[in-house]
Amino acid sequence: MTSFAARGLVALVPGLAVMLGANIGTTLIVQALSFDVSAAAPILFLAGLLAFNIGGRTRTRDLGRVAIGLGLMFLSLHILMDTLAPAENAPSVRTLLSAITGEPLLCVFCSRRRLLGQLIRVQRSCCSLCHLRTLIS
Repeated sequence: MTSFAARGLVALVPGLAVMLGANIGTTLIVQALSFDVSAAAPILFLAGLLAFNIGGRTRTRDLGRVAIGLGLMFLSLHILMDTLAPAENAPSVRTLLSAITGEPLLCVFCSRRRLLGQLIRVQRSCCSLCHLRTLIS
């Protein structure tokens, strides 16, 4: 968005509004996904499947697609959390995360060199932010 504003394709104020909206949206999604939403996955998936099959060419069909997508996203988040559960107690991961959270300069260095980003893909991923939040706490 910054490059669009620099080129004059988007005015500064609307560009800032879009960036602020994206940051607020990411914050809200991470907060919502911090709760246990795995029970909602099959309900959303089945409700979406039902709405998609019944809906013809209406808004109901489109909302069914949304529900199917959310259900699959919640299911994949649950599976990923179960897969990463053993890493929570691994001493090497604890040491790495405590070193990074204790030293802000090390965190900046790792993110700039993409060492940590390549390891757990934290950059701009709500799922990864939820996982990192779980591992740190």
